[in-house]
Amino acid sequence: MSEIIRWSPTLGVGVEKIDEQHRELFATINRLIKIIPEKKGKADVLKLLNELLAYATNHFSSEQEYLGEHPDFVEHLYQHLEFEKKIITLKEKIILGQEDIALACHKVLIFLLSWLQNHILHHDVRDFAALGK
Repeated sequence: MSEIIRWSPTLGVGVEKIDEQHRELFATINRLIKIIPEKKGKADVLKLLNELLAYATNHFSSEQEYLGEHPDFVEHLYQHLEFEKKIITLKEKIILGQEDIALACHKVLIFLLSWLQNHILHHDVRDFAALGK
């Protein structure tokens, strides 16, 4: 599958482990973009949301190892918790039949694209740079 959005070195934080995990998120977003026009079912979308939650747990733990000393660490941690909360809420709505699958996919996509721009580009890059990582 061709990539719709691509990771670029300008998004790098200078820590290969973190940069690789960010590239993994880009790959997941590209899979989500592919799911939308294919009109995949509930199981496929829930699987992708579970992957995002697993990603979040692993990645946020990795970032926290590096950023625990940063003065804005609590704010950074809060943003991570908000990411997980957003995905969990959408997942619950899908399971309970309170959210249309296509609409949920679009909501997740918009959220993730915003996350890339606002969190990774601004917070991650800035916070890692401040620590000299």
